[in-house]
Amino acid sequence: MENNSNVGEAEACMKELEDVSDSKFYHIFCIFNMLRKKHKEAKELLIRAIVNDNNLLMLNHPIYE
Repeated sequence: MENNSNVGEAEACMKELEDVSDSKFYHIFCIFNMLRKKHKEAKELLIRAIVNDNNLLMLNHPIYE
């Protein structure tokens, strides 16, 4: 009888560990997606900064003076 309760307790602990690890995996996945989105936004900002800088350089070109 005690052996069956130990098995049941072990199975309950195993299920709890699986739930915790699934939860951690989900959080890591969400963080990864957020970082990927931020990386994309940073690349877009860099491109806009380069374009704006080139536009400012063009304004200093002798043709426009």
